[in-house]
Amino acid sequence: MRRITALQHANARKRRKSKFTFGALMRIGGAIILGGSLIGGPIWIWRSGMLEILSSKSEDALIATTAALGMKIDTIGIEGNGHTDREAILAALNARRGAPLLGLDLKESKSQLERLPWISRATIERRLPDRLYIAVTERTPAALWQHEGRFDLVDIDGVVIANADATQYPSLPHVIGVDAPQHVQQLMSVLMRQPDLAAKILVATRLGGRRWDLRFDNGIDIHLPAQGVAEAWDRLALMQEQNRILDRDVIGIDLRLPDRVVVKLTPNSVQKLGLAGPVGKEKPQ
Repeated sequence: MRRITALQHANARKRRKSKFTFGALMRIGGAIILGGSLIGGPIWIWRSGMLEILSSKSEDALIATTAALGMKIDTIGIEGNGHTDREAILAALNARRGAPLLGLDLKESKSQLERLPWISRATIERRLPDRLYIAVTERTPAALWQHEGRFDLVDIDGVVIANADATQYPSLPHVIGVDAPQHVQQLMSVLMRQPDLAAKILVATRLGGRRWDLRFDNGIDIHLPAQGVAEAWDRLALMQEQNRILDRDVIGIDLRLPDRVVVKLTPNSVQKLGLAGPVGKEKPQ
């Protein structure tokens, strides 16, 4: 009988010890979570994805607890914005001073910032205990899209920058054509193979959704092919280097044929050369 009683007492002690251990671990775990939020939060809480695996109730409790301990938005630092004013960024961010620092949905805020016309990329960081840091990359204007009687600014990725003041960029080349913006990047990647020539272009016209015609600042028209554009462009650069073709009395240069170049002479040049046939006759070179 005594043996049974002693065994019951031992089991009871084990159960009490087990309960104590579990309760202590819970308290220690809570302290670790809170300590992590105050010390190593960027690494352990949001970067590890802890908030995503907590239940909404636990997440709300954690946000409220950290806010009560002073982790509220006090300052917001913004870098990289030249065309986008601070007020527009703060409105898109939807973050106010005094709001819980952990309560901001970084993914949604990033998405909202990147919907602003000038912003192509945005980065948002929490910096404990009370600071938000925002870095934005704005779009680089590449061309002016002439359509429907107006000019719209287009970046190098072919994105039309809504509500941008196109008059601030008079030196950018004009592009014409319904699908011209979507092909600006491809065109520019070819043209910048010969930057000295690219700097002379005033207008690039997209024709039939297939190819480009270029007009230089001296009035010469260049007809590019639908295929082999880079090779044709390099060929023109070589002709300019060797023969100064763009400095001569020509109206246009047709590069659409892979085995020849057709040059259209000015009327004055035709008369000087005494060529037969109508003025402006294309002469293969």
